[in-house]
Amino acid sequence: MQYYGVSVDHVNRNGRGYVDFEKMKGLDGVAVVNVVTNPDEAAINGRKKLQTRITHNDGGSWKPMAPPAKDSLGQPYGCSSTVRPSCL
Repeated sequence: MQYYGVSVDHVNRNGRGYVDFEKMKGLDGVAVVNVVTNPDEAAINGRKKLQTRITHNDGGSWKPMAPPAKDSLGQPYGCSSTVRPSCL
């Protein structure tokens, strides 16, 4: 018998139901997910605020990831905190 539990709530998804979740190959227990931090408000106005979170223990706990200051071309990102408006 197997039991399942919710690891993280309000994972961002698109209209087809695909979620923002990525398991890191070769790194046991590590995954990254985008969470909608304003689900009630987003349901009304359609504007999501996202937070990227990482787990190192197969979803036992999740911690926010801060965005890097610059992208791979040295350009600044449009956000600087762990919660940002969606670019979708």
